[in-house]
Amino acid sequence: MRPLTIELTKGTQRKFQSIGWKTPKGDDCRRHFYALDQTGKPVVVTPKPAMPEFYDLNRRAKAVFTGEPFPEAVCVEISPCRLLAPPCYRTQEELDGVFLSLPTFDPWQWVYWKTHKQFLILEPADEGPLKERMDKWLAEMRTAHEYKAGALRDRIKQVRTATLQELGLDTEEKRAKRLGELRAQLDIVESEDRIDGVPCKGRLKLTLEEVKRGAEGIRDARMQEEWAKKNGEDLGVMAQERRAFRRWLETHTGTRANIIDATTGRSQLRQGIEPPHFGEEYEQNPQFLEACACVRYRARFADNTIVYLSDCKLNEEPSVPELDEVVRLRGTADPRHIELLADAQRMLSDGLMLNVGQLVENMTPEEKLLFNWLVAKNPKRPGWARSYRDIGERMSVSQTEVQRRRDALERKHGRVITRCIAEARAKNEKGLNPDQCDSGRKRKTDNISPDAETD
Repeated sequence: MRPLTIELTKGTQRKFQSIGWKTPKGDDCRRHFYALDQTGKPVVVTPKPAMPEFYDLNRRAKAVFTGEPFPEAVCVEISPCRLLAPPCYRTQEELDGVFLSLPTFDPWQWVYWKTHKQFLILEPADEGPLKERMDKWLAEMRTAHEYKAGALRDRIKQVRTATLQELGLDTEEKRAKRLGELRAQLDIVESEDRIDGVPCKGRLKLTLEEVKRGAEGIRDARMQEEWAKKNGEDLGVMAQERRAFRRWLETHTGTRANIIDATTGRSQLRQGIEPPHFGEEYEQNPQFLEACACVRYRARFADNTIVYLSDCKLNEEPSVPELDEVVRLRGTADPRHIELLADAQRMLSDGLMLNVGQLVENMTPEEKLLFNWLVAKNPKRPGWARSYRDIGERMSVSQTEVQRRRDALERKHGRVITRCIAEARAKNEKGLNPDQCDSGRKRKTDNISPDAETD
């Protein structure tokens, strides 16, 4: 066993002992693992790896795992994590105007909203800092423009005045061609139009209103930096983790496809899984952004493997087979668990199940266990059934939860089960006539014995 810390809500940690993975069914992957809380009670933890729903741009073929998403090593930490800062908007009205179209035009923002329920809206107090950033950006862009334009003019002058031998050219036609190429580049740099990625004259016309609308990324950079400071996030670390997440997606996920296998000498089609190809500009890839947007947790394992999660659930009421596997994984068991398992196994094969016929086959193991506790005799009080308090203690739930589960069991499996439970618990439910139990919920009569054991 290894110590395990789970922090599903930031600032609220729970301590466990990590035991090991639950045995997968059939060819399924590892999806659940067992842990013990600080009282020694078993818990089933279900981490869900983050990945986009589709890599297929037509959103027809769903993304799948290429193999085991998790390592064999036990989990030692699950903590909150984000790989992207929130999307930014100028006003709430602007966001409201596009919100319903996000699933179509910006699916990663829609996923981010469903996951984190957060956008960033520009505040009036942001105007001054934005103006400062814009002025700094304009100064840097002006320097870059002057340097680029000057370098091109110098090169044009050189090509025009130098000898062919100095230029390494053999004809005047090639000189003219080189001059044409350089003048075209200079025209782009001197263009009054705004061209992304080019230090052109047109980008020097940037205004504060355009910055507020998101131009040149100045607004988003400032707002996201402020968000990171307030929330204890590090944008640089987030970028590093996105790179690691990209590698994990490319090696552990993909799309089912027919693949041409040319390794056998004769090309053949075979079914396989095609990994995603995000390209060098992966930070702009819609599917990659969608995967990053759904990340909520970071899971770290004993071998230092990191897997990013979109969700993590804790089941604090394991089934009987799960409790049995916990005992086997631990090697030595808590006496309380051994007693519970022995009782459960005995009662699951008890003859009392014979009087409900084939309905038993439709019950889950948990329902069978509850049914047997409800109809079991109370060893301390002949003629009585076990109290809800006793059943709740054995199942590690409250008396109210026992009643709720009984109601659900009777609704699901009908009158035969209802009557069988009512007959077995007639004394506990004081003054009831079992013949009136077919209709479901019973009514108590007034002849209640003051010393009777109650549920």
